Amino acid sequence: MNRYFLAISTAFLLACAAQLQAARLYTYNYGGPSVVLQPNPLVTGYDDTPVDIAVSGAQGTILDVSATLIGLEHQAVWQMTFFVRAPGAFSDMVWLFGGVNPADDLVNPVDLTFTDSAAAVLAQNPPALTGGTYKPNSYYGSPSVNTGIAAVIPNSTFYDAFFGSNPNGTWSLYAWDSAPIAGGSLAGWQLNITTNAAAWPGGVNGPNGAATGTTPEPATGMVALLAMAGFAFVRRRRA
Repeated sequence: MNRYFLAISTAFLLACAAQLQAARLYTYNYGGPSVVLQPNPLVTGYDDTPVDIAVSGAQGTILDVSATLIGLEHQAVWQMTFFVRAPGAFSDMVWLFGGVNPADDLVNPVDLTFTDSAAAVLAQNPPALTGGTYKPNSYYGSPSVNTGIAAVIPNSTFYDAFFGSNPNGTWSLYAWDSAPIAGGSLAGWQLNITTNAAAWPGGVNGPNGAATGTTPEPATGMVALLAMAGFAFVRRRRA
C-alpha cells in the first residue's frame, strides 16, 4: 500500500513540477537593415511605416513580453515616441517611451530594454539618455492623431496589452517623430515573448528566429512540493 502511495505521490509531484515550469521564452530579432528615423515633415505627414518582426510557430499564450531598442541614436530624442503593437488589425499596443528630454539631447548609440519587471521608468529630464532596462512609459497623454495609429490608445504595461494573447503574427515597432528638427537611426530591435507552453532545454538564435529558456518556478509552489515529498518519505519510512 505504501509503495503505491509513494508511486502516486511521485507522479503527482512530477506533474505539478511540470506545470510550474510551463513557460517558454521566444526571442526574435529584427533582421533588416538599419532604420532611418526621419524628422517629421509636418506638412506631408510623417512616415508611420512600422519595423516588423514576424513570429510563427510559437506555442501557448502570452505570459510576458519585453522589447529592446538596439543601437538607438538621435539628434533630438525629445521628439521621439516608440510603440510596440501586437499582430492583428485591431490589436493592442504599448508605448516604450516618449517625452524624455535629456539635458544632453544628442544620443549616441544606446540599447534600451523595456520590461514590466524593471525597477523604474526613464526619467523625464535626465542629464543624458543612457542604456539600461526600464519600465515602459510615456510622458505624453496620448499619441497624436497624425501618427496613423491613434485608433488604438497604447497601454502602459506589456501585461495589460498582451497577456493571454496569441503570440504568432507580425509584431510592429512604430517610431513617432513629433517635430521636423532632427533625425536619427536605429540598428534594430528585439522582441522577447514568454508563453505558457512547456519549456524545452535548447534553442538557437537566428536573424529572425527563436531562442528558448525557462522562467523561475513560483517559490510557494516549490515549498508545497517539498512538503508533499517529505510527507511521502515519512509514510514510506513508517512502513
